[in-house]
Parts: sequence; C-alpha cells; structure tokens
Amino acid sequence: MIRAMALVLALFPVAGHAQPVVPPQVFEQMSTGKTLYFFRNGTFFGAEQYFPDRRSLWQYNGGECLEGNWFEQGDLVCFTYREDPRVQCWHFIKKSNGYVARGDGDPPELDLELGAIDTQPLNCTGPAFGA
Repeated sequence: MIRAMALVLALFPVAGHAQPVVPPQVFEQMSTGKTLYFFRNGTFFGAEQYFPDRRSLWQYNGGECLEGNWFEQGDLVCFTYREDPRVQCWHFIKKSNGYVARGDGDPPELDLELGAIDTQPLNCTGPAFGA
C-alpha cells in the first residue's frame, strides 16, 4: 500500500507544484482502444483514435485523417504520421479540471484540452480512406 501511494505521489505532485506530466505508460493505458477529442480555447481542434502497438489515426476538424505511430521520449509522447514524417512531441498534463496536451516547448496558450474520450471509431475522409 505504501509503495502504491508513493507511486501515485510521484506521478501526480501535490497541488501548488508544477503541473503533473502524465507518463507515456499511463497515457498508453488511458488511450489504447479509445478516441480522444481535443479542443483549443473551446473550439474543436481534432480527434485521435489509438490502437494497440502504439498506432493512431489523427483526424483534423475538417474530417481528413492521418495514419500515425507514437513513441515515448522521456516524459514526452511523440508522433510521426505517414503523410507527414516530422516528429511532433507532446506532454500530457493532468490539471484540476481534466487533461491537456502541450506541444514540446509550446506555451500554455497553445494547449489542446482533452474534451472527451469514447470508443467510437473515427469517420475519415480523403483518398486514402475511400472517400
């Protein structure tokens, strides 16, 4: 029990300290088999469906999708997409009212707020998806 409590305290620092970064292993547990919906300043930004083996499918708010993979780099969750091979790394941060994704080196004003999680597959458009 003490060991479990120490782990919880290490992963989620006490209020008043730096915002707790969700470790990639915890992110994997909360995302695999689910679709996460992201918002910026209250406006829908996009959604990402997560599959086993750290595969993902990102959908922009216009419906176009990109097939990707993610990997951990320290406490960052990093993505590459087949159509855009640039590496994009994010911290997933636990806040008092939910979670946000913050691009590595980005200011908090650019955070993507996690607005919802469900198990519904994305409905993708574009040539790669038969639309």
